[in-house]
Amino acid sequence: MSNNLLYNSILNEIESKIKGGVLVENDKLPSERLLAETYGVSRTVVREALKILQEKGLVKMITGRGNFITIPQEKDLIDKFETAIDNSSISQKDIIEAREIIEIAISQRVISRVVEEDIVKLKKIYEEMNKHFGNSEYYAQMDAEFHLQLAGCTKNNALKLITSTLNNVTDRSNILNDLKMRKSSHKEHLAIIKAIECRDNRKLEEAIIQHIQCFQKHIL
Repeated sequence: MSNNLLYNSILNEIESKIKGGVLVENDKLPSERLLAETYGVSRTVVREALKILQEKGLVKMITGRGNFITIPQEKDLIDKFETAIDNSSISQKDIIEAREIIEIAISQRVISRVVEEDIVKLKKIYEEMNKHFGNSEYYAQMDAEFHLQLAGCTKNNALKLITSTLNNVTDRSNILNDLKMRKSSHKEHLAIIKAIECRDNRKLEEAIIQHIQCFQKHIL
């Protein structure tokens, strides 16, 4: 049997135990020698499996102490996703198109899942943007926060995570430099809030499409 197949069996079992809650954060793994004996493989195979688990962020090695389970946090996942996009040839055009697809998907789920507390948070962000309209950098930061909160209204953590990543890799220099665009964006944010308040799916989707397409026009 090849080394690949041998270390995959170790990987799969440890990953299954993490997903199943058998292994949790900071649990110490057996020594390389014991793992090798348990799986009937060489220590070289064990080291290869541990190396891949470390690369996946599931195991951390502490010198002199051993290997410990570590569960990636949401921020770690976002950072990895963001780094992968930043280091790729993905264009802003592709990023904005992806945002449009994701935010339309979000709009189709918000109305049935949003609660009053969510609407209050959206309004607070909008009011904060309104108060600091002249501060372009802070406005851009609040713009990203608005879209993240909108994704949060779906109660879907995967949509929220993807939105956060796309937010972070979106070039907002146009918002920083274009007052006309900020004014347009501000009106569109209000239209989104009003559509949610009215529980109007059609108006919400239209408002989001208009908002993204306006942004897309300025970017391109």
